Amino acid sequence: MRLDPGELYDVADAFGVDLDQVRRDHVISHVLASIARRERDRFVFYGGTALSRTWTPDARLSEDVDLLVRGSRAEAGRALAAALAADLGPHVPSLSWSKPPGEARDAEAVFLLVGDDVTIKFQLASVSGRPAWPTEPVEVVQRYGDAPPARLHVPTRAAAAAMKLAAWSDRRAARDLYDLWELQRRGLVDAAAVHAWTHFGPSSRPPGAWIFASVPSERDWRDQLGHQTRLDVTARDAARAVEDAWTRAAGG
Repeated sequence: MRLDPGELYDVADAFGVDLDQVRRDHVISHVLASIARRERDRFVFYGGTALSRTWTPDARLSEDVDLLVRGSRAEAGRALAAALAADLGPHVPSLSWSKPPGEARDAEAVFLLVGDDVTIKFQLASVSGRPAWPTEPVEVVQRYGDAPPARLHVPTRAAAAAMKLAAWSDRRAARDLYDLWELQRRGLVDAAAVHAWTHFGPSSRPPGAWIFASVPSERDWRDQLGHQTRLDVTARDAARAVEDAWTRAAGG
């Protein structure tokens, strides 16, 4: 588990981020490999980091690991901690949790501290009581030469787009709007995404313009995203492009 200096600087330059962001992303690659090796069928890997390792791999470097849990969340949390201790523990100076993930409440944030300079946020949420978004097994992008391959269950392309829209409609976070912009830029806001939204999302009707009526200020946009990617679009322009894409996809 050794990050090649050339890769460190190449990834930092590609995304326009600092070196600590790349070091965190590198450890996340090994986290994903460990999950895939030992506990793949317990989890669905979703959210911004999942997007950055599947459908939008060159968009941004994310900072956390969001997992939907099949079965007992407490057992899954204990299994996750054991897997990472076995696979990462021998290769890092120290490995500790802010709180054992097996003791965390549903979707409660817990933090993995790796050595002195890497912290990764985890959220484990039970699939029980949540929409049954379609998933598929995918070889995720591992980005670094020393990271083993990882095949994980993730939302399908259509489900990922609809889930991001649901997240945006709920919390209006800049990162959700940016991810939607990246998805539409790749043609992934389409009829299949609208179908996923109307069948599994918060509304049985196609998304309307009201979802994009309020956008982050430009200051918030850059504060929340500037350390994760090279921003070359404004919040307002991103919202306009995303709204247009969903309107076209819905047949409007």
